[in-house]
Amino acid sequence: MDATAVDVAYWDLSRQRSRIAHLAALLSPEEAARAERLAIPAVRERFVLRHGILRETLGEMLGAAPPELRFTHGPDGKPALAGGDIGFNLSKSGDGLLIAMARGATLGCDLEELRPNAEAKAIAARWFSASERAALASRDGDDFDRAFVRLWVRKEALLKAVGTGLQGPLGIDTGDPEPAEAARPVQTATGALWLIDIEPVPGWLAAVAADQPMTIRLAMHV
Repeated sequence: MDATAVDVAYWDLSRQRSRIAHLAALLSPEEAARAERLAIPAVRERFVLRHGILRETLGEMLGAAPPELRFTHGPDGKPALAGGDIGFNLSKSGDGLLIAMARGATLGCDLEELRPNAEAKAIAARWFSASERAALASRDGDDFDRAFVRLWVRKEALLKAVGTGLQGPLGIDTGDPEPAEAARPVQTATGALWLIDIEPVPGWLAAVAADQPMTIRLAMHV
């Protein structure tokens, strides 16, 4: 099977605030109403930036007007384009935004800031696979934090590709926490998915999952 080209874009939203009026004009009436209901200005601003950038990015790929795009949602809330063959997923964390897109593919992605998590050991003990727990047990300090976040973003990306999000089984064995240089298959309860690790900028880790072999084309907006 030929590898599918997945376009992955990373955005630093702090560099996009000058475009907020333009991006707000791309939102649907429902999205604009949701934004207005957000009482905290910083939260409202990020909402507008994320949704406007998503529409702008997908519109460019489709050759369509961003305000005209329509979205549906799966049983667990995963968004999809109505009436199109482009699969996409996005992940947000603070001012970081990651969008993955490809024609004819089912995708999941996750982005997390690299920082200590006081609950990491308890989370791993309860939810991670035996081999993942063993890999974490041999690490400490910054090395442990990096390995934990790497495993976490992989799991979220895989579960988002399946469409369950964190309601799905976190015990998927994603392998050694050292970053993989190319996409590789990972077995899940519903079959094999392909997974690739990304470090878009220092201090941030990400992963992209797809239902078929893939390569990625990474675009940076920082």
